[in-house]
Amino acid sequence: EASAVESGLVPLPGYHFVDWILGEESTENETFSAVEQEWVAQYLDGGGKLLVSGSEIAWDLDFKGTDSDRAFAQSYLHVAMMADDAETNALANNISFDEGYAVDYPDLLLPQAGAEALWHYDNGGVAAVSWLGDFGVVTAGFPLETVSTAEARNMLMAQVRDTLAVNT
Repeated sequence: EASAVESGLVPLPGYHFVDWILGEESTENETFSAVEQEWVAQYLDGGGKLLVSGSEIAWDLDFKGTDSDRAFAQSYLHVAMMADDAETNALANNISFDEGYAVDYPDLLLPQAGAEALWHYDNGGVAAVSWLGDFGVVTAGFPLETVSTAEARNMLMAQVRDTLAVNT
């Protein structure tokens, strides 16, 4: 839970891989508070590997955020917001994300600072961005927990692990 990280109860260093699940958290409850940004930045600066997913990450940090929020999104998550609504709930590989709750506005992402598109929406827009350097990060503009089947979720997670060179 993010509040456990924010309070220092669960320190990120020492974890080989972190999955930061944001669902539809947005400006109202912050995708990454300033303190969470500091902890995540320290973790990544130490060589960490992070998967972050949610439908309002770029909206909150890049479009509505402060200068430091935008810098965090671009330098650590390697994304900017192309559009607030990808206008689809499916990926180009025919995987849908509409299980459990409706994803109202999946972010359409713009890769930053040497990042690459990892997944595309079925309408061609960038659904997830990957970056691997001194640390590794995959940022998805939709909540992975809403992917329609366990088989599809497992396939996407395997792609993330391969992309970030995470040994399981």
